[in-house]
Amino acid sequence: MKSLVVHNRPSVGKQSPYTVLLVCVALLGFLILLASQWRARQTIKGAVVVGAVLLDEKEILDRAAIAVDSLRMAEVDLQEARERVAAMPFVKHAAVSMQSGEIVVITIDERIPVASLLLAPGAVPYVDAEGVILPYRFTSHLLDLPFLAGFTHGGTLDTLRLLQGIGIITALEKEDKKLYKNISEITTRPDGGFVLRTTDGAVPIFFGEAIDIDRKVGKLRTYWNTQVFRGDIPDVRYIDLRWQDQIVIGSKN
Repeated sequence: MKSLVVHNRPSVGKQSPYTVLLVCVALLGFLILLASQWRARQTIKGAVVVGAVLLDEKEILDRAAIAVDSLRMAEVDLQEARERVAAMPFVKHAAVSMQSGEIVVITIDERIPVASLLLAPGAVPYVDAEGVILPYRFTSHLLDLPFLAGFTHGGTLDTLRLLQGIGIITALEKEDKKLYKNISEITTRPDGGFVLRTTDGAVPIFFGEAIDIDRKVGKLRTYWNTQVFRGDIPDVRYIDLRWQDQIVIGSKN
């Protein structure tokens, strides 16, 4: 009886899955190396600033240290650029990203001044809606802002009172921008009340404490639009908003 011998022939054309994996990894590494070398040779083709109102675009780019056509893409650290821009006094938030692989986009959210703060003779910085003090600066935009006065005591700024004064300003601007533009100054009194003064004639408006702000501003707007803008009362000596259900007008006569 003859025995049957079976010979196992090696398969032709089949590769080990580990070999295929190694080839893929090597190919991927080669492509990454090529991309890295290509990126290292490329320069920044442009830079865009989004959200700038008071700040100059060149000023922001200089702070970010983004030099178009001279800075290689591999040399750009987006996080460092963001931190430099975010450190600018008028910048509230900043983001820096790369667009299309060669355009740097800097997006900022500016701190917009709402008033000028009288701290001392010759010291008149700005202040934003959050009470952040901003340095005075020249700008191409006309900043017609009311003054905040009397908020320092013994050389110390009363931040709580300052925020209350800013609350009155923001309520005025929200209620009626024309009325807001007709307020030139807000001062604080020792009794805790506030006094507003008009742009024309410096007529005092006794606001009282910073409570029921929206109601008081609404009363002032109604009176202002129905009387003052019509020219019906050219001889107003003062306006008093401290009464609950009425507004008291003092006449020069």
